[in-house]
Amino acid sequence: MTTRFDTKDPDEDITAEFDFTDLGIPSAPEIEIEVTEGVDATPESIRLGSPSIVGSKVLQRFTGGIDGVEYGLRCFANIGSDRPLIDAILPVRRRPGPAPA
Repeated sequence: MTTRFDTKDPDEDITAEFDFTDLGIPSAPEIEIEVTEGVDATPESIRLGSPSIVGSKVLQRFTGGIDGVEYGLRCFANIGSDRPLIDAILPVRRRPGPAPA
């Protein structure tokens, strides 16, 4: 089942969480990024650093993104001899702000 993260503004930096609790303790996480809706020639540029592991969760920081684009995220991690996948959608939408002066 695909997780849909809360909408991210292009100016925000956020941390996304991939929860492997039901599967075990992850190691060697890898996250793939692709565009599922809209256009972004460099979708990997939303990644901010490398994924980290906290307990049974893989955390990844994201920055930027293009307004109107939905990014498909695929998080793989080793758990014993298995390499399960958790997938998610990260929608990017600019939130309204004050009108320019």
